[in-house]
Amino acid sequence: MNISVASYSSKGSRARNEDNISLLAENRGGMIAVVADGLGGEGNGDAASLTTIKTMNARLSGSETTTENVEKAIISANDEIIKLQDKDNKMKSTIAVLCLNGTRAVAATVGDTRIYQFRRGKVLYQSTDHSVSQMSVSVGEINADKIRGHVDRHRLTRSLGSRKTVEADLTELVSGSGDAFLLCSDGFWELILEEEMSEDLGASKSADEWLNKMRDRIESRISPTGDNHSAIAIIVEV
Repeated sequence: MNISVASYSSKGSRARNEDNISLLAENRGGMIAVVADGLGGEGNGDAASLTTIKTMNARLSGSETTTENVEKAIISANDEIIKLQDKDNKMKSTIAVLCLNGTRAVAATVGDTRIYQFRRGKVLYQSTDHSVSQMSVSVGEINADKIRGHVDRHRLTRSLGSRKTVEADLTELVSGSGDAFLLCSDGFWELILEEEMSEDLGASKSADEWLNKMRDRIESRISPTGDNHSAIAIIVEV
């Protein structure tokens, strides 16, 4: 399996970066990609996202990346964050993790950090946000294209550290030759449409070129108070 990979993490217009990302080679020739976004309003968001990354790498490195093992790793990350909390520090984080091995992939998310899978220029899979605005879509109050500007866009219904138990969305995906995956924090996807992601993918020969095209769009649109933005782009040839 040949994989083209690119990644970056930027503090945007903020004083510090509370996103953290990780790429880990799997012992069976695959890859584990993780993006975590610490919740800045809860205190020590950078520590929460870093704890998430470290725990996921420790739990998944060398192990079989089944949905069960990925779920256990996320539960462990939640436990580790809670251990670091006190009455003055309720640190929390989102997570998106993608484990690739040949034609098989496991995707998991908690919060509003997203995973996309593209095939032949179309979005084949998109994770579902755990947010109040996504709930409004689910009950028919707004259309999905209104999430980016919704007043409750940043109110999450799930995150690591918010409760003693955590429920992740876990999905098994099939990866075909030419498929592309994108993991990205909300500061990234808020500033670029899915149609633009697909357009830039079609005009790119590598993951690095694809990610740079998308990042250029975001950098040109970010406001003086713009959020941290991070992403991992993967193009697969099986």
